[in-house]
Amino acid sequence: MKKTPLIITAIALFVISFIIATTLPQANAAAPPTVTDDGLGRRVVTISLPSGAVLTCSAQGQLLDSNNNGTTDSLRGRAACKETRNVRRLRIHWVQVQSQFADTWATALINNTDAVSEATPAYAISYTPVSWFCPPPGDFGLIYRVVQSFGIRSDDGTAVNFTMASHPFEARAVAAAQNDVC
Repeated sequence: MKKTPLIITAIALFVISFIIATTLPQANAAAPPTVTDDGLGRRVVTISLPSGAVLTCSAQGQLLDSNNNGTTDSLRGRAACKETRNVRRLRIHWVQVQSQFADTWATALINNTDAVSEATPAYAISYTPVSWFCPPPGDFGLIYRVVQSFGIRSDDGTAVNFTMASHPFEARAVAAAQNDVC
């Protein structure tokens, strides 16, 4: 009995399996969340530095359908900055979603990972983690804002840091990101 046809068949099956595995979408790959409301408390500022650097930054909340089932079920914060001219580097240091409680702002969600851009034009964007809304009876509304800290290095080497906040907005209470407790 010749082993050559068996080896060729095994190789052919391996190649076909490899092609199928690498070209078909993964069934268990999670789809990114769908943004259902993008402008919660949106605040846009344009910054002009004496060095001639100009950029526009924004902070806002986003409502999401985290599992793409058609139901808005979560909240996250979004921070972004984009160069207009003369910016060498943009860096978003952190972005937070804060909730108002007893006349103070408490951090509900935070992303401390730097988002950096040295592209032309420079553009940096950062999101907080997604947090799900609390189920009843914790489905009451709270006042939130999104705060970001960012830095700019202009073409002449000048470095400046800023912090900005979105306008306050109302959304349902979210679970604490550290432990998913409402």
